[in-house]
Amino acid sequence: MNQDKDTHQTVTSEARRKLIRGGMAAGPLLVTLTSRPVLATTCYSPSETLSGAVSHKGGEGPQCAGESPGVWRQKAEGNAQAKLEWPIPPETLFTAYFTGIAAFYNHDQNRYMTMLEVMQLQGNGDPYKLGFHVIGALLNIMTNRVDPLALTVSGLQAIWSEYVSTGGTYTPFAGATPWGGAEITAYLKSTGIAP
Repeated sequence: MNQDKDTHQTVTSEARRKLIRGGMAAGPLLVTLTSRPVLATTCYSPSETLSGAVSHKGGEGPQCAGESPGVWRQKAEGNAQAKLEWPIPPETLFTAYFTGIAAFYNHDQNRYMTMLEVMQLQGNGDPYKLGFHVIGALLNIMTNRVDPLALTVSGLQAIWSEYVSTGGTYTPFAGATPWGGAEITAYLKSTGIAP
């Protein structure tokens, strides 16, 4: 009688192991087939800021799942392997992508700052953390974390260019109230472009 009980437990245990192994092997496949980026946010272009909430109901609009600029900065400050996650070298000059302002000029070294140096600025060096978030947005766009329907590299450059050429404002669409640095940063953060 004890032997029958042992045989039944062995068969049951083996059946459970097979079920668990089979279930664990199939589980990730199902999740992969049906999942969307967990942290993705429905995002929109600056020109859609007035109508974005109305026209993209239920998450039907473009999805943005950008890394935070802080994560990008940590990768650049990390080991060589982490730096490779940047689509451009962290030592790239800020002016290679964004021109028209001397605020990111290193007077001590008589040269413009690199992307990483701009991301490391504190306080008055980067009020509103605009340079910080613009670089985060650039890196997210370049690594396909931002839907091109929401923002492209040239669109981001246009925002920056208008901001510096007007003395600190950007108008997202005709008739809109111009955005200052704080509003541009808020847009990049809230849309998942540079959270």
